[in-house]
Amino acid sequence: VEDKRHGILSVPVSAHLVCSQYTHSNLSSIKDTMPLILYYTEISPPARSVDLVIHALGLSAEYKNINLFEKETRTPEYLKVNPLHTIPAIDDDGFVLWGSQAINTYLVSKYGKDDSLYPKDLQKRAIVDQRLHYSNDVFYVLKQSTVGLLFFKQKPSSELLS
Repeated sequence: VEDKRHGILSVPVSAHLVCSQYTHSNLSSIKDTMPLILYYTEISPPARSVDLVIHALGLSAEYKNINLFEKETRTPEYLKVNPLHTIPAIDDDGFVLWGSQAINTYLVSKYGKDDSLYPKDLQKRAIVDQRLHYSNDVFYVLKQSTVGLLFFKQKPSSELLS
């Protein structure tokens, strides 16, 4: 798929898009903006959610695979992108953002052609936000109930489990 606005050629491959810049005879039509960069790993559900939003919006992106097993999130280069060394992160023409929920809402707010993915109606948007942040609540309870058990041999409280 050719994106004449940004001079990017996107080719769908497996779960994500592989993008490369190309040249043609009319170089003046190529914008001097950087493509969207997604720092990701395919085993990360949050990174895959950002990939799905990029695809749903029809955006072109450069994908930079970060190898978690090689601790690439702790390299000096990646720590400049994300000091919390988590996946995913984006660089949108110099604007760096991390956290899948923040990235997804940013992308649909900036690049969405309409409000079908992130409604302008406050109540509809609140429902979308509720679903986006569901994992924050669930993982907090899981963390609270498992950390004590795994590391301190403490059983989780019945209140926490209810």
